[in-house]
Amino acid sequence: MRSIARRTVRSRVMGRSPRVPSRRSRAVAQVSTRADFPITIEGHTGNLPISTSRFPSNWELSAVRASSVVRLFIDAGVRGALLTAAGYGDQRPLAPNDDEAGRARNRRVTLLIESMLGDPPPRAPGRIPADDPIRAILPAAGRNIDTAGRG
Repeated sequence: MRSIARRTVRSRVMGRSPRVPSRRSRAVAQVSTRADFPITIEGHTGNLPISTSRFPSNWELSAVRASSVVRLFIDAGVRGALLTAAGYGDQRPLAPNDDEAGRARNRRVTLLIESMLGDPPPRAPGRIPADDPIRAILPAAGRNIDTAGRG
C-alpha cells in the first residue's frame, strides 16, 4: 500500500495571453518530464461573467486554461496518463473579487503535484505489557504475543 502526499504549487503559468505559456510554465513542464507522479492542472477565473462564442461561461474559460497547460506538458514529454485538467471557474478564489487586483489574482492556473510516498517502515515488534487489560481476553498461549505498530 502506498500513501499519497499532496503538494500544491501555485504559480502564474500562462503568459499574458491564454495561448502563450510563460517561461516558468515551460520550465516546470521540462522538469516534470522526469516525474512519475500524477499532476492535476486546475484552471480558475475571476468572477466577471464571460459570454463569447468560444467561452460561453467562466467554466469553459477555466477548463481551456487548464487543458492548454496539459497540452504544454504533453508537448514537453510528460506522459498524458499522469495529467488531469480541471476547470473551476470562479468557485475557488484566492482573493476577493471586489476590484481588478483581486480578479487578476484569481485568473490563474494551479498545479497540484501528488508525490507517491512509500509507507513508513514498520515498527519493531513489541510485547504486550503485563498490566495491559487486553491480556484478560487473550488465551493463555497468546499472552506473550508480539505486536507490531502499537500506539
